[in-house]
This record gives sequence, structure tokens and C-alpha cells, in this order.
Amino acid sequence: MKNIIKKFWKENLVVFLLMMGAGVSTTLASFVNATIFNALIKFDFGLFLSSILKLVVVFSIFLIFTYFHIIQSRKTTQKMAKYLRIQITDRMSRLSATDFKKKNEGYYTSWLSNDISQIEDQGFSKFYELLSNSINLSLALIGLLYIHWSLLIITMIEVIIIMQLPNIFKRNGQATLD
Repeated sequence: MKNIIKKFWKENLVVFLLMMGAGVSTTLASFVNATIFNALIKFDFGLFLSSILKLVVVFSIFLIFTYFHIIQSRKTTQKMAKYLRIQITDRMSRLSATDFKKKNEGYYTSWLSNDISQIEDQGFSKFYELLSNSINLSLALIGLLYIHWSLLIITMIEVIIIMQLPNIFKRNGQATLD
């Protein structure tokens, strides 16, 4: 999969940039939400309305980036799947007639349809999902750092504690989490 991602690096770069745009707009929306909350606390109606307008703009930008991200990732996934199919048919065409007949046609058909579909679903889409979540996590951590460095440290400590809670409960025999 690494080789295929590298082969289609331009298309994947566009997908990455669109994911970054969506992630940045999500982070900005969080900051605008905080401004809206502060305006409500201060009873500042002008700041509230201007912040609502900013939020609408930021979410519109998010929707645009998300729309183009979905389209581009589908196109890129289809290109990579087509490349895989071409590679498979090229390998099959190099087989001798006796080697080709060792397996039935259903086996080769499965390669070209079911296996490629599974690679798309369990490979490419999971890769894009992981990449998107990593981008969003990084931007959220940068946002916390922007607010105050101690928030980032406290959040990291809390994440470690939350991740260890199931192990602590299992060791003490208080609960089993399956």
C-alpha cells in the first residue's frame, strides 16, 4: 500500500491538503464557539451576532473542504484500485497457459473484484480515516497549546489515565471490560 500511496503522491497530497483545510476550519469553529459563549456570559449582543456570522462562515468553509475532500478521496481511491487491477491483469498475462489453468477463472475474477474492493474498503478508506483523525488530533493539540501550554500537558496526562483505567479495573477485579 505504501508503494501505491507514493505512486499517486500528487492526488494524495491534494486529499491531505483538503483534510487540513477541513481540520483547520473545525479548530477555528471551536474558537468561535468559545467567543460566542463568552459573548453570552458578558451579555454582549453585538459580539454574539458577529461571532454567529463568523461561525456560519467557518462552517461553510468546512463544508466546502469536506465536500471536495470526499470527491477527491473517491477519485484517488478509484485510480489506485484501477492501478492494482492493471497490475494483477499484467501478472496474469505473463503466466503460461499451463500455470493459468492451475486455478479456475473464479479465482482470478475474485482477485479483480472482491479483493480489490476489500483493499479499497479496508485499506485506502482506513488510511484516509487515520490520516484525517491524526490531522484533527494534531490541530486540536495545537489549539490547546495556543490557549495555554498547561492545558496541553493536563490533557495528555488525562488521556494516559483514561487509557489505563480499564487495565486498573481488570487488575483489581472490580470490572471486566470486553
